[in-house]
Amino acid sequence: LAYRTNKVCDNCQTRIVDQQFYHCSENCDIDFCKDCNTKLQEVFEAFYEQADGEDREQRYERLMWVITMTEYVAATILHLGRNQRVQLAHEFAFEWPTPMFDQLIRVVIDVINAKVVHVQDVKDIKSDDKFWYTIGLLQFLYSANTLPCSVKQVDGQGSRGPKVDYANFILEGINKCEPISEWQRWREHPSAKVPDVLVIETFGLTADFCSFLTHNNLVPVSFRRVCLLCDIWEQIQLEMVNGTGRVAPLQIEVHRDPDA
Repeated sequence: LAYRTNKVCDNCQTRIVDQQFYHCSENCDIDFCKDCNTKLQEVFEAFYEQADGEDREQRYERLMWVITMTEYVAATILHLGRNQRVQLAHEFAFEWPTPMFDQLIRVVIDVINAKVVHVQDVKDIKSDDKFWYTIGLLQFLYSANTLPCSVKQVDGQGSRGPKVDYANFILEGINKCEPISEWQRWREHPSAKVPDVLVIETFGLTADFCSFLTHNNLVPVSFRRVCLLCDIWEQIQLEMVNGTGRVAPLQIEVHRDPDA
């Protein structure tokens, strides 16, 4: 027996046909099917079992403290003047131990991944300023991570690489979002570029900044691939309706060094 709920599970992206389904909280637009809700409850139970003597309330308060402090640090750093931001970025890039820097990145990513589906599902994606400031903090760390690339090696044979691998910045939680919705949002400002928060004089949230595809250096390749297919499909449809009825193949010429 299947029920017509007109709901889609925001975790597994399948239609909910059970009599019962779940929300994160009252008046929340995030829906879960019965199976995904059970799995999420198991994850929470495992989290609380690793409390090391803390009760559930203390564990929950510590979790919320991490989220609140991450958002506070993000706003504080991004409201600094340009020179101060650059100076702090150099501290992260050249003075901090690499494992500590990588752990900071992991914390920021975990905070973003925990909220990303909620942010996309609301009517006004720009409404959660704290979330987008946290995205800005991750972009700040990304820029700091690239600073060693401009430093020559001791033997003079080329430059150093980034402090940590660029793959460490990928927000896997975005894969739970709807690519079509994000692609439609991107169409409103297709020329938006990845912001370099070390260069801008004053940081501020704009409509093009508050879009996942603007931050394509943080978005999983699989998500971008689906968005690209949506864009290609639209171009084909327009060509079929307004053009000759035939789609011209795209030719790309790439110059390569034979010795490379």
